[in-house]
Order: sequence, then structure tokens, then C-alpha cells
Amino acid sequence: MRYQGSQPDIERWYNNTARRFLKRPTVTLLTRSGRSRPTPQRYGSSQAEIDSIVTNELNGIRFSAKPTYNPRIRTEGKTTAAVISGIPGAKILKIEIGKQRRPGKEELIDTLIHEELEARIIIRAHSGRSRKFTEMFTQGDRSIHLYIDRVIARYIQSLRRKGVLP
Repeated sequence: MRYQGSQPDIERWYNNTARRFLKRPTVTLLTRSGRSRPTPQRYGSSQAEIDSIVTNELNGIRFSAKPTYNPRIRTEGKTTAAVISGIPGAKILKIEIGKQRRPGKEELIDTLIHEELEARIIIRAHSGRSRKFTEMFTQGDRSIHLYIDRVIARYIQSLRRKGVLP
């Protein structure tokens, strides 16, 4: 019951009038992972080893999400992001590191950099400000991995020059 001079019932107005005109955003989860290749031997790692590499060898890289070790994924790494419709940008939910194809620190560094680059490409492609990364993302895995492989090769080479890697 409304009294003369009282404020209108905002909730009732919203439910009866405004809700029809407002579209709820939908959340799309993007998962990017490496190619699943059958290999006879997979080499495990540990969360402590990943944390050590992130704080020591890769201390100049600010990760979009904390890399976590997950031995159950079938690839070397996996990046999961959420994209909300109607809103530019993406949120990186998790970066998971799985068992590696080769033992050693270099392979783990390669995977960590690879997954962070995948995350940054997703963020920039969905920001609406970078035509280069939007085109790269729509072209697919081949163009993305060509770019990522070039960046990783340069980074690994710089780590070798600094004496961090043999």
C-alpha cells in the first residue's frame, strides 16, 4: 500500500519495468593449453620449484595469476580466463603448470613464460585497444605460438647471456 508522498517501491519498479530492458552479462571461460602430444615420459615438478623460479629467474615478470602446479592436466601448461560479454577486457583466473616433456629448469621456464604470454594475449585481445593482438587471437593458435616462440627464444637467450642458464 502506497501512501501519498512516500517514495516509490524501487525494487518493485525494477522487477516490473527496468529488468526487461537490461541484459545480464554472460561470462565465457577461455581455456588455452598446449597441444596434447603423447610422450613416453613426462617429468614432474613441484610447487616449490615453480615458486623458486618465479621469484629468482623470472623476478622481472609480473604474472597475471599465480602459477600453480597441477600434475593432472595433460599438457605442459594451461591458462584459464573469464571474458564478460559487453565489458571489454578479460580476467585471468588461473595459470596451471603440468608435467614437462623434458627435465630441467629451462623447460619449466619456457612453460611459465609461454603461459604468461598466453594470458597477456588474451587480456590485450579482449581489451579492445590492441588491433595486433585481437587479430592474432582471431587467427588462432598458429599465429599466437609463432609470436610466443620468438619471444621465449629471445628471453632464454638473454638468460644464457646473464649466466642464469647454461
